[in-house]
Amino acid sequence: MKVKLLLIASLVAFSSLNAASLIDEAKNSGLVALPKDQKGVDEILKQNGVKASEFTLEKAELGKNFILSHAFQKAVSFLVIPVTM
Repeated sequence: MKVKLLLIASLVAFSSLNAASLIDEAKNSGLVALPKDQKGVDEILKQNGVKASEFTLEKAELGKNFILSHAFQKAVSFLVIPVTM
């Protein structure tokens, strides 16, 4: 029981340290978090010269139909690459 607890604690500690280094590496690479509000998103789009159209429910339904369509799933199925570590 003690060995199991020690193993679990070691795994949690290692995962936490690994996650922290990954976050630091992402920040050093210039990655930033996405804004939580629409104003922040609009500001980033403006900085990058992207002219986005207004979101509508019709666009959401069209996107759902496209992503869930059988033809689309077959077309992109070859893009899924299994990752092993």
